[in-house]
Amino acid sequence: MTEAGPAPDARRPALACRRALAVIIGSLLVVALLGSGWALYTYGSLDPSVLPQRMHVFAGVYRTQGEVEHGLRDPRAVVLEPGIGQWPLVMPWDRPDMPAGATPTVVWLRTGSDAYVAYELSGGP
Repeated sequence: MTEAGPAPDARRPALACRRALAVIIGSLLVVALLGSGWALYTYGSLDPSVLPQRMHVFAGVYRTQGEVEHGLRDPRAVVLEPGIGQWPLVMPWDRPDMPAGATPTVVWLRTGSDAYVAYELSGGP
């Protein structure tokens, strides 16, 4: 006498649950990979707790020497606020308050209440 396994209908819920779990895990992996790629492209790092050496914002690549300046006095300065650790959260569609098509040559990242780090536009037209 041979024993048969569970009826095919009894296995369907378990199979559906496994498929749903695989889809969820796969989706989370894709989101993690996309987030990592965005961080590397935008800031050249995966560690938001350190000051980025470069930023890809406003359709340009900006680099810094890392020197902190106090008392930014230029009212037209483009100042970025930190959003995730030391990284500013600038979306691709964000634009500074400048004429259409213009790109700032220097942007400032606020690192303290009155402390800023300059990022200069790298490269040229």
